[in-house]
Amino acid sequence: MSVSIATGVTALDVLNPTTAAAERELAVLVADSGVSLPRYQVIGTEGGTPRPFALVDGGASAGSKHLLGSADALVEQTRIDFDSADSVKTIVVHVALGQGSHACGAYVTLNAGDDVTAATRLNNGYPDVIYVPGGETVEISSDVAITAAYVIGVGAVGATAGSVDARIYVEGRSHA
Repeated sequence: MSVSIATGVTALDVLNPTTAAAERELAVLVADSGVSLPRYQVIGTEGGTPRPFALVDGGASAGSKHLLGSADALVEQTRIDFDSADSVKTIVVHVALGQGSHACGAYVTLNAGDDVTAATRLNNGYPDVIYVPGGETVEISSDVAITAAYVIGVGAVGATAGSVDARIYVEGRSHA
């Protein structure tokens, strides 16, 4: 499979959208089995607010660290919702580390059904949990529409909660 970015938006704009054009209709052409289909970028929402990332800040107050182990995952996880009408069947997750931050990755689980089930999965690291290393980008696909992605930061061995600073970017791809 090959991926190319259309409409003059760079890959960096996709990972860190700073323009309205990058946040709206970014068409990505996916060549799959010789057929090119437009895959539009879909920005998920957190609590109804469009949000392309979850901020992991080990120095923040409880409930807004978004870091596993700093408190119960039920309190710290971030839920990013996608509208079922967008038919998001692929998400791209990127963990960008802050300057001087200790290493951090992310746990991701999809369509958990409810917040408690998602928290249990993230706390245990299984079932249906994908690890995304810091500085890496992972594409996750599903046979069914992805309506919710739950993410939480995971500090590397030796990292203290206060030393972790990262952003977990989550972006959907429409299959509508």
